[in-house]
Amino acid sequence: AESAGLQLGLFLWDEINRLDSNGGKEHVPEIGRVVALDRTSSEYVEVQSEVKNTIRMMRSDNELMATPEGAQRIAELEAGKELIQADQVNEGLVKRTLVPPLLWAAKKVRDEGASTAIKLIVTKLFSLLV
Repeated sequence: AESAGLQLGLFLWDEINRLDSNGGKEHVPEIGRVVALDRTSSEYVEVQSEVKNTIRMMRSDNELMATPEGAQRIAELEAGKELIQADQVNEGLVKRTLVPPLLWAAKKVRDEGASTAIKLIVTKLFSLLV
């Protein structure tokens, strides 16, 4: 189990790096499968909390808020946050809504630790939607 978990983690990091290199645009098919979310799981609670923190961090950055793209990315994160509050979600829709703005935010934040934390959200989101 530990080896399988390690391999899944490495795969997810490779996937994040690939998505990051192309802006997160080609990562999701148009139609995704419907998956149930366990909203009581620690993974779900962590993803939900970190998405909220990312939105709060972006809103507090005047430079990001002054750009049309920054406002768009925050709106996308807000929409994704709402999507994952349901008991079941369309995997593709959630990924298309949350991954690009999260990767964009990871590039825009000045703090390397915050950037890594945002990328970890993407990893956790992918494993949540399995």
